[in-house]
Amino acid sequence: MASSAIAMSAVTIRPSDKEVFLLSKHRLEGLSDALFAIVMTLLVLDLRVPELGSDVGSRQLLHALASVWRVYFSFFVSFALSSVFWMFQQTVFKAMRKLDRIGTLLSLLTLMFVSLLPFSAAVLARYLRAALPIYFANQFAIAGTLALLWWRTVRTGNLEDIEPATRTRFTVRLYALALACLVAALISAVNSPYAFVGFALVMLLGRLYRKKALRL
Repeated sequence: MASSAIAMSAVTIRPSDKEVFLLSKHRLEGLSDALFAIVMTLLVLDLRVPELGSDVGSRQLLHALASVWRVYFSFFVSFALSSVFWMFQQTVFKAMRKLDRIGTLLSLLTLMFVSLLPFSAAVLARYLRAALPIYFANQFAIAGTLALLWWRTVRTGNLEDIEPATRTRFTVRLYALALACLVAALISAVNSPYAFVGFALVMLLGRLYRKKALRL
C-alpha cells in the first residue's frame, strides 16, 4: 500500500511543477486595494490646521487657510490621479486570465511607486515649481509600469474575452496617461509653469485619437 502511494506521488509530482505559479490574482487585487486605501488616506495628513488664537476672526482664518493653497492643490491633484491609477490597475487585473511571475513583479513595482505618492505630494505642496519634475516622474513611474503590464498582458494573449472597441479605448487611455506624465515631467524640468498644460494637452490629444480610432 505504501509502495503504491509512493509510486503515485512519483507520477504526479514532477520537477516542472515547481515552476507553476500558484498565487491568485485576487490576492494581488486585495493588496492593491489596501495599499491604495492607505496611500490616499495618508495624503490627508499633510493638511494642517493653522495655529491661530482662539479669538481669531473668520477673515483671518480664511487668509491663513488660503496661504497654504499649495497643500490643498497637491492633495486634490494627487487624490484624483491616485483614483485614476487604482481604476486602471483594477481594470488590468480584471482583464487578466491568470497571474504569472513577471505580471506579479510588474504589479508590485507599480505599487512601490504608488507608495511614494504621499512623499511626492508633500514635496509638491512645499516647493511646487521646483518639485514638479519629481512629482511627475513619480506619476510616470506608476503609469509607465501599468502600461508595460497591460502591453505584456495583451502581447502574451493573457486576456479574457474583451470587445475590441473596449480594449482599444482602454489601451489609448492608459498609454495617453503615461505619455502625459512623461511629457509633463520633461516640460517641468525646463519650464515648470507649462507642465500641467502639457499634461492636459496630451490627454486631450489622446481623447481625440481614441474617438478617431473607434470610428475606423
